[in-house]
Amino acid sequence: MDLQKKIFWIPYILQWCHLLALCLAKGPPFINQTAVSHKRLIAYIGKNFRIRCPITAIPPPYMQWSKDGHTINIAWERFRIQEMGLRIKDVEIEDSGLYTCKATNGFGSVQLNFTLTVIPEKKESSQQNNLYPHQLDPTGATEPRFLHLSKMKKKSIPRPVGSSIRFRCRASGNPRPEIQWLKDGQMWTSDNMGNYQDSRLRWTLKIDDLRQEDSGQYTCVVTNIHGTINYTYSLEVVEKVQRKPQLLPPHPLNQTAQRGEQASFQCHVKSEVQPHIKWLKWVDDPSTLSNVNHTIEVKGRKFVVLKSGENWKRPDGSYVNKLTLKRITSEDSGLYICLGATSLGISSRQAFLKVHPDPKLYRPNQKIPPSTSGIPLLAICIPVVMLAIIIGAVFLGIRCHGCCSQTSHSSNHQHVQHLPVPTSHHEYPVNYPQMSAYHTPNIHAGSSSMSGSSSCRVASSSIPPLRH
Repeated sequence: MDLQKKIFWIPYILQWCHLLALCLAKGPPFINQTAVSHKRLIAYIGKNFRIRCPITAIPPPYMQWSKDGHTINIAWERFRIQEMGLRIKDVEIEDSGLYTCKATNGFGSVQLNFTLTVIPEKKESSQQNNLYPHQLDPTGATEPRFLHLSKMKKKSIPRPVGSSIRFRCRASGNPRPEIQWLKDGQMWTSDNMGNYQDSRLRWTLKIDDLRQEDSGQYTCVVTNIHGTINYTYSLEVVEKVQRKPQLLPPHPLNQTAQRGEQASFQCHVKSEVQPHIKWLKWVDDPSTLSNVNHTIEVKGRKFVVLKSGENWKRPDGSYVNKLTLKRITSEDSGLYICLGATSLGISSRQAFLKVHPDPKLYRPNQKIPPSTSGIPLLAICIPVVMLAIIIGAVFLGIRCHGCCSQTSHSSNHQHVQHLPVPTSHHEYPVNYPQMSAYHTPNIHAGSSSMSGSSSCRVASSSIPPLRH
């Protein structure tokens, strides 16, 4: 029996130990020194690169990244803050620098620095013209094919004057394909490229210090003896406007919806170049989020970044983005912000979502079946009635007991003449005895019958007259 009792308490003891361990584990973020293998990092041009930040804490910290002292935000097109660190797409030489990750929770903060150096890609094959990278050398004869179509999705690219652009057309094939670049259908040579840089062995075309005359159609043509492929980019160079994107009212509008329904917000942005449009939701306590690394800080407030649809351009040159929330719950209520960002600045507008309960869950006019509605009433009334009967019976018994005691005491001292009690003036007999002024009647309660009626007896006692 004692062993069974001990076994019964084991799960509870383990639970308390776990809770105690969690309480003791709470504290400021700390750096896992064993996970930091290199604080000086090397990345290759054109490759994707991830910087891991080995900082942990309970509760989970809010992560913030910066480069050379500048905070990395959603306007940094190729940079993405993820749960495991910072991801950089298509690394460029300009990405070299000092990166800092800072972790903060309610107990404190800590930061870690990384020095990133960007270098050209690893040594390529020494085959003809060095046009085909070593790691892409296939076996067998094949026609040309593009290797990174996912990086070639943006066919139409707007850029402001003075900025730079890269066109990528990396391809494979056997024998090694040749690549040529065309602008508006005209083939280029090294003599007429001007400020155009034929970088990374012509798989990527980079143009610095853009001017309006650089606008046009740029086509890469990749050829070998088995076939030819091509891809065209459209570049629009616009005058650099010294102002940030403008969010046009009245959108986004405040919304009200029922629980379980769909809600949507729309954002209308006016910008000379295509903006990055993001939707944010304000969170009072980021520690309640499952993935705190998808939060950013705007003017001292913390917001979670939401997934939204793609931008579409209107005929007037403005841009529209729509946020759709499906099967909303009460947790979706709150403040939402549309953020429009370019290299020139960030603008925002806000709206509120209010979620009402599902009316199907509440039916105030629904009739309750008689079989169920009568039960609570009887359960209340029956005890009350019984209690009233018991109290009345006890009170009546006590009163009758007192009256009977008084009656028996009077009968031992004097003879009482019983007279009928008149119920009206017609019932007085003619020879009804007269009572003098010096007689006082005594009225005694008789015993009550089973029907609940009672009788009284009147007695006359002589009181001597007062002597003057």
